[in-house]
Amino acid sequence: MTFQLSWGRLSLAAVVPLLALGCVGASEEFEYFYAMYDQPWTHPADRFWSYPQLAELGFHAIYAPGRASSDMDLWLDIWANGSLEAAANGLGYICGPFYQVDVPPVNYSRAVNKAGHAELKTPSPVDEAYWAWTMERVGLAIADLSLRFPITGVVWDTEHYTRDRGEHWVYGAYSYDQAAIARFANQANRSIPVLAGQEGFAWLERNGLNAEYQRWQEETVYLMAKNTQERMHAINPNLSLGTLGFEDDCWLHLGILRGFSTPQKRVTAWHEDTYWGGYKTSKIDHNHEVFLQKGINAKVIPGLWTEQLDPCMLLSNMEFAVRYNGTFWIYQSGNPWTLGSQERYEEAFELWWTYVCFNGTARPNPLPSFEIYPGVQVRPHLGPEGASAMLNAGVGPAMMGLYFSDLELALASGWAVLVG
Repeated sequence: MTFQLSWGRLSLAAVVPLLALGCVGASEEFEYFYAMYDQPWTHPADRFWSYPQLAELGFHAIYAPGRASSDMDLWLDIWANGSLEAAANGLGYICGPFYQVDVPPVNYSRAVNKAGHAELKTPSPVDEAYWAWTMERVGLAIADLSLRFPITGVVWDTEHYTRDRGEHWVYGAYSYDQAAIARFANQANRSIPVLAGQEGFAWLERNGLNAEYQRWQEETVYLMAKNTQERMHAINPNLSLGTLGFEDDCWLHLGILRGFSTPQKRVTAWHEDTYWGGYKTSKIDHNHEVFLQKGINAKVIPGLWTEQLDPCMLLSNMEFAVRYNGTFWIYQSGNPWTLGSQERYEEAFELWWTYVCFNGTARPNPLPSFEIYPGVQVRPHLGPEGASAMLNAGVGPAMMGLYFSDLELALASGWAVLVG
């Protein structure tokens, strides 16, 4: 099969169809999950991929970002229409509101780092007014919309887009803004004087309260997220929740996921560190171990970025991610064809679906992987016969501008059969 695709900006998100119907248990949610980030999200008519094309290429769902905190009515309309189009093509639909992208029309406290630098826009992570506007207000509106439209989940993009330039505010930082310290003092029944921004961290550290203050911030975020989750699931208990732009060991992201997760409903952590260099086993293992330690019912969804992975390596990483973790999502933006033409990426996805993809929710074929090109390992779901057919037909590497000699082809085909 050959597809004529029109690409603009691309990103991928896929959800298992049974998940969209709410028919799987908590331990099975996102067991096998392939997703596309919808680009360019500001101009749906110029999408890199049409929804019928994504469905034909084996994706299960769309991740649809939107600046709902600044124009919620507009984005609710876009998401409603997008979810209908996705459902018509058998795709799940995940709304992706931004957490920090615009300055909301509410009075909120800005983050202050331990050196005393006050951010111009970045919110204090425990500010209730900011959370209520960008997280809860939007989340409840989408939950209500999901009762009338086929929306399967809400995954907030938690990247810090509003932070000041430079390294003042980093992921995992605690805020020492006056409002947060005052709330902590009141709730913990501690006597703390009014402190200037640059004095907060030093005073708390000097007086032995900094560790307690940081634990208070963690618990505050967890409780805000838990309250939002409970209110959203009171409206639609089948909605999946999660965060995109998840950072390793970031207390803020972990607190949000802990509040969002329940024993009955797994949450998702959409990772971006895997953009560079591809799927990383140790990174995914580490995060799942942290989730287990903290009692978070969550699954890491590693992101793969075409501007960092050429078509062959993208194919290899898609196979490796699913073989090991069962999931991935693909991101494309700007100029996605820097490492290969649109046609080569199209062929990589076609190869993935035709020869490699572990279909539906069935467990992967246990056959070992084989090498279709030096350094590129795949394991086809059709077994050795499928591997041989792919190589002998020349539709694998040849389609992507990669050619084996007759000897190499015979060896590769024979080895593929042998390992089966």
